[in-house]
Amino acid sequence: LTALGDVEDARSHGASDGVAAHADHVLPRNVHPTDVLLCKALFHRERAANQDVEALRRAKQDHAEAAQALGPEHPEALRALRRLAEALDAGHAPQAARRAYAEAHAAQARRLGPEHPDTLQTLDRFAQSLRANDKRNAATLPLFEQAHAARVHSLGAEHPDTLEALHQLAATHFAQCDSPGARDLYQQALAARSRLLGADHDDTLRTQAALAALYLSTREREAFLQANGAIQRARAHAPDHPDLLDCLRRQTHLHLLELEAGAHELAEAALLEAQERTLGVEHPDTIRTLLSVAHTHVRRRDWSGALALYSKAHAALVRRLGPEHPEALEVLARLANTLHNQGANSAARARTTEHLELTVRLLGPESFDTAWARAALADLLVEADAHEDARALYGAAFATHRRRLGPSHPDSQRLRFKLMLTHRALGENDAMQAHIEALLPLRDATLAPDARQAHIQAWLQAHVPAA
Repeated sequence: LTALGDVEDARSHGASDGVAAHADHVLPRNVHPTDVLLCKALFHRERAANQDVEALRRAKQDHAEAAQALGPEHPEALRALRRLAEALDAGHAPQAARRAYAEAHAAQARRLGPEHPDTLQTLDRFAQSLRANDKRNAATLPLFEQAHAARVHSLGAEHPDTLEALHQLAATHFAQCDSPGARDLYQQALAARSRLLGADHDDTLRTQAALAALYLSTREREAFLQANGAIQRARAHAPDHPDLLDCLRRQTHLHLLELEAGAHELAEAALLEAQERTLGVEHPDTIRTLLSVAHTHVRRRDWSGALALYSKAHAALVRRLGPEHPEALEVLARLANTLHNQGANSAARARTTEHLELTVRLLGPESFDTAWARAALADLLVEADAHEDARALYGAAFATHRRRLGPSHPDSQRLRFKLMLTHRALGENDAMQAHIEALLPLRDATLAPDARQAHIQAWLQAHVPAA
């Protein structure tokens, strides 16, 4: 019922922890295991959404009660309004959150003053919410500038809160593609934090890492190596620290930007080994690097190496997300393609068939992903001379595209062309000619039959390789 959109009806039928715990005992024996996994995934996703809804309901209730009991501009009521804005943000309602933040900040500035800690905390949350939802929003920068200026005036230029506001202001300049402005502000924050907190303090190293990322984006190699090296030296005593993984990741990206293929592969292999050791093979960052290394093997046409890595990544994704998750399906498709490139055609067809079945189960028979999965399997069947099965798959894929995009869309024409070739291989000349006439760039109904046939033969010679 949840999958069909009848959420309220599903709740009325007992969507609770007890239902999921009892599901293994009451499901009929003929239910496919992946259906069970999908149902459980949907249940947990619905429960998480319900938790967000419940948190938002409580935040609304708390604000209403505080405003009624204490007055709408009482400090506690305004804190409740800020918490309501945070709940709206977490509930993916950015416009409503923005209005609540603005209302709370204006009232706090009016009631408590623009430099009161509550006012500045609301301003920080407001600015960060704007940047998170649209990092290039022109309204974001003035808010961060206001927060920094207020702290300079009330706390002094070198107070830790002021330096954090300076760091956030620099990050906003960088997010809005003002690298020179961001560089100056980051360098100011780094100098002050190094002097006051020490070069190895977490806040100092966080600013150092932001500068390293900036230098990498602007291709300032020497400055990048110096900043990255400073972090590595500071964290040398903790070889599994996450900062060292970030350093390795940035180093890998530098080699990629500078087209240093050999150095890039070595750095990427070192990063993968460190991530597997510290984060585990199922961590999203590890899987991302694992796939990147696999892609490198594909570019080198090292199909065996790519196959081992894609298999490892797919197994990790299935364990973490389930076999029908889009990321797992994408890697399964790459795994099948790699098997085909390796020459293991039977295994490639089996994996491609599995991919098609999972895609149909997850997205339905009319989705574009299903259509392309059908076409991928049909391509392999054509190579195995199973033209009748390929014709059915190409026909279904073409029908989907024709209904949803129209017959003249390039993707529809590409599938029609493949379908035409299967008719040709099966000797079905009438069907083949009908598709060719639909593909011809110029169709003239006044052509005589002999002229039309000559036109078709000329088109075939130009577009279809000789059998």
